[in-house]
Amino acid sequence: PSSTGTILVGRNVRTRNPLVLTRGGCQFTDNGIRNAIIENFDPISTREDKGALWENFFYVERIKEHSLNHDFGRVYFWRTAGRSPKEIDFVEVVEGKMQAFECKLNPEAKIHGAAAFSKAYPDCPIRIASPATLPLVLKQAKAYLSAASSGT
Repeated sequence: PSSTGTILVGRNVRTRNPLVLTRGGCQFTDNGIRNAIIENFDPISTREDKGALWENFFYVERIKEHSLNHDFGRVYFWRTAGRSPKEIDFVEVVEGKMQAFECKLNPEAKIHGAAAFSKAYPDCPIRIASPATLPLVLKQAKAYLSAASSGT
């Protein structure tokens, strides 16, 4: 994490389709800093940016996990080109294994970029990370990486 409180999410360098664009994003290591910059400390229940706050929280938790594990995990943002771009919030790469995360407040919400992403990366699981599913998603992510590193 940055001492300035912001992290630029890296570009995905493994695009297989020339129509796929990869763009970095910006996440904050502290939602309080984010709130100060946008001058909004309203309760979460009244905020229009709940989804962005959740996405930022999840991102920071994943960065902490990779830091604690010393696994050199890299986190990317994925987006297609075109007038109706599809995206996946985060794609992690650890020791050559990829897994994707889409942050949603509602665990039943549709992932608009899932079909395009799965076509480009058929072996990469996509997990919906919501407040309700967070413990399960983190457990699945950890098990996936453990299995990958043990060769099973």
